[in-house]
Amino acid sequence: MLVRSVALNWDNESVLAVDTGVHIAAINTLLKESVTSDIRPTTVDHGPFAGLKLKHKNIEANTGDFLLDTLGAVLITHPHIDHIAGGIVGTALGSRKPRCFAGLTSTIEALKAHIFNDIIWPNLSDEDDGVGAVTFNRLISGGSPVLGTGHSEGYVEIGKGLAVKCWAVSHGRCEHKYSSQDHNSSTYSTSPREYTMRDRSAPSSPQSRRNSALHNTIEGIPQLTSEKQYTVVNSTAYFIQDKTTLREVLIFGDVEPDSISILPRNQYVWNDAAPKIVEGRLKAILIECSYNDARPDDKLFGHMNPRHLMQELCVLAKEVENWQGGERLRERKRINERGEVEYMRRGGSPQWKRKSSSLLKSPLSVVSQGMGMFTHGGVDGVIDEEEEDDDGSVDTVFSAAGPTKQNLLKGIKVVIIHVKDRLLPEPYDPGEYIMKQILAWEKEMKLGCDFVLPVAGTSLYL
Repeated sequence: MLVRSVALNWDNESVLAVDTGVHIAAINTLLKESVTSDIRPTTVDHGPFAGLKLKHKNIEANTGDFLLDTLGAVLITHPHIDHIAGGIVGTALGSRKPRCFAGLTSTIEALKAHIFNDIIWPNLSDEDDGVGAVTFNRLISGGSPVLGTGHSEGYVEIGKGLAVKCWAVSHGRCEHKYSSQDHNSSTYSTSPREYTMRDRSAPSSPQSRRNSALHNTIEGIPQLTSEKQYTVVNSTAYFIQDKTTLREVLIFGDVEPDSISILPRNQYVWNDAAPKIVEGRLKAILIECSYNDARPDDKLFGHMNPRHLMQELCVLAKEVENWQGGERLRERKRINERGEVEYMRRGGSPQWKRKSSSLLKSPLSVVSQGMGMFTHGGVDGVIDEEEEDDDGSVDTVFSAAGPTKQNLLKGIKVVIIHVKDRLLPEPYDPGEYIMKQILAWEKEMKLGCDFVLPVAGTSLYL
């Protein structure tokens, strides 16, 4: 993904890339599709690169100019190969200046140890006796308490016209013996189903956030225990702010729902996002939804599906409602006997119940598509908690933990990314099917967001 401040009109270093799984090939393809004239110099008049000046007849040369001049930095959400491959290969193309890779310290250390190590890839970095073609910018989860003021507090300027604040989020777990070389994970000795999260309410300032109990565990301290250990994989959510308008976009890397995570951290992001929505500054959220609702929780592997995505957005809506009412304290938390803040149910997510009869009649039934099986409460895994009515059906209602108003996220674009192709002869498009399920949930939940399923080259002006 590419993000820019329109006010800077394609100036040098005015574009940020968020992850680089494909990167150069995709940019080159989109430029080819955008150019209709052989006259040079020329200005692209349509498509995602509208307004970009091209000097060369050879499209590849123009792609090179874009990478070397217009692109300011790369934000890496996590160092999995599908999120870094294109950008890493591109470092071999030469440069007029060091290419900046920015991310959490755990992400940068993983790139150093496992990519730029003279084994997988030459050490092109400016660290550990590298050649200096790549430089790193280590970001602090929750933002630096000494950077920025006002609406930009905690943000760091990267490139031109854009400022960034990130939060560490969780992207699944694996059973793993902790090692000092594990730069991209956090180890916890607990059953993932027994984990009780600590206070997920974000304090009002970056400094107090950095002092909170949960924030101190964000990048992980190993627990000494004889119990089975699970390693939490770190990912990142980025708030990117246009310095001219103060408008923002929130872009998630791969992320799992708090309700099934052994280290739930999405609440920190929603706490930060809610006042931005109330003030009209946050315009869009790009978030993954990798699988459809037929996928059981134990096969999500650190990803989202529609039921969990909508559950997370419902948590955001509740935070917006709290801010609209001038309330920061959440009535659904209590102090446990250890002095920790414990949520009334795992993950602090809203509870809902669904009438099974309406789902069975729905055209989105996974049974009608031959994709899964029903339980008595609906599609596998849709129901978190059930309560039968007198007629034996299960009704759809929100508990006190959820928002009480409708359309709390009205005007927010929610862009669905990271849809996984199944490469199977199925009679439907995975993205379109996921969108149908999301819209079915939205019809009941009435959050008010505008859901978007992008294709390659989609542009959003915020």
